[in-house]
Order: sequence, then structure tokens, then C-alpha cells
Amino acid sequence: MLEGLIGIIGGGKMEMVKNGQIVIIPAHSRREFKNRADHNALTVNIQPVSKMITEWAMTSDFETVV
Repeated sequence: MLEGLIGIIGGGKMEMVKNGQIVIIPAHSRREFKNRADHNALTVNIQPVSKMITEWAMTSDFETVV
């Protein structure tokens, strides 16, 4: 996390992440990100795979967790 504050749901738990923190989410697990600051968040995402497939969820776990 380079700048901002985001909520992350991944690997079965929810965390708030701020500047300078690193989050590792287990492979093949559902993940969700939500900006929790009043300005844009700046992140670096590394996906060590040869092919990236994105599946968009129609519901959000944030409504029930946060």
C-alpha cells in the first residue's frame, strides 16, 4: 500500500490496510478491496501468474462485514 486506506477481504478475513503495509492473500481465494479514505488510494498489486483471470462478484461481503 503506497498511499491511502483500504479495506481488504481475502482469505476469509477482513483487514484495514494503510501506507507502508503489505498484504498477502492466498492463491485461488476470493478477494475484495474498498477505498476507505476520502481521496484516491495508490497500490501495487503483484500477481505471479502467467495468465490473469478476473471474475466479478455480483455481491459484496463489505455490506455484511464492515
